[in-house]
Amino acid sequence: MFYLGVVDFACVLLNSIISGYFSIMGTVYCSNEILVYVTGCFGTALWSTSCAACILLAMNRCLTVIRPRTAEWLFKGHRTSLLLLFPVAYFLYFLFFTKPLLFSSRSYAMFFNPFIDIPGYDLEIEEPKYANISHTFNNVADVILLSTTYAVFCGFIVKSSTSRTISLQQKTFIQATTICGINATAAIIYVLMQFMPTPTVLIVIGQVAWQASHGAPVFIYLFVNRSIRCAVLDFLGIEYIAAKVSNFTDYFSLRQSK
Repeated sequence: MFYLGVVDFACVLLNSIISGYFSIMGTVYCSNEILVYVTGCFGTALWSTSCAACILLAMNRCLTVIRPRTAEWLFKGHRTSLLLLFPVAYFLYFLFFTKPLLFSSRSYAMFFNPFIDIPGYDLEIEEPKYANISHTFNNVADVILLSTTYAVFCGFIVKSSTSRTISLQQKTFIQATTICGINATAAIIYVLMQFMPTPTVLIVIGQVAWQASHGAPVFIYLFVNRSIRCAVLDFLGIEYIAAKVSNFTDYFSLRQSK
């Protein structure tokens, strides 16, 4: 979770703050080559490593409820740090060995082709030169693996739930479906718009979904997960409100279970 938090924070700076600046300034690759290229390199790498880390986290959650002993053996102590070497290696691979996404203010998003929407360039000729198959594979694998893992997780929760755990079941389902939905929307649209003409509205939806995939989870956890919500309030020194929130949540959960 800490690793994902660092990655999400860094990526929001790139795909939201800096990309917003590019949109306001009307920036394309040729007008600011170095900054657009560096932003694209890190943006592509951060997105990819977050996909790998999200899948690892989903597997951890799934195994924790289905095979607790296996989860403990895989993720106990320093083994988690060793497993995180895979997302780190994934980050380095995309940073140094693949073509980066490059922001274009003409479409308010990032494309591998720096000449997107620029008159005088034939996309059918230019597009294959800049295609990033690793990115396509990453996005397709992310949608399949993340959706499958969370589907198994939610299915097990539903199967093993009782009348007293209906609230937990609902919160788990909301959390999993929201995160997966946002992530899958960004992954699918960003692949499609690299290979075919895409309406600007859909491109913007894909860009916003990418931003939300890094910025929304913190709010989802705060609204859905009582333990995290109370811990944050305690950290901010608002113990009184934290106690009220906890008591209200307990009361609401009790009313739902009746």
